[in-house]
Amino acid sequence: MTRGYRRISVEGTQFMWSFRDKVTVRPLHGGARLFLDSDWEDPWLATPGFVSNDPQVITPRWVAEGIRFALENGWDPNGRSQIRVAYAGGAFAMASDE
Repeated sequence: MTRGYRRISVEGTQFMWSFRDKVTVRPLHGGARLFLDSDWEDPWLATPGFVSNDPQVITPRWVAEGIRFALENGWDPNGRSQIRVAYAGGAFAMASDE
């Protein structure tokens, strides 16, 4: 297993994911990357003030939902092009590649 990545299975396909400033997903054996962005901030590092994250915690379930959304919206994990998906207001949406 690649250091810093966790395994997840979605729709019978194995993926690896990691979370730093955003979630990065890739197929277990190479391929196109998926980036899930929620503008999540670490409440311990955010000073001053209160951080209200949505979702409050990045979980494997949330990552699986993001992968399913990307697959339903044209992401080909075996392809070459990466895709970005944003999460806001409780829903995933395709993000522009800026």
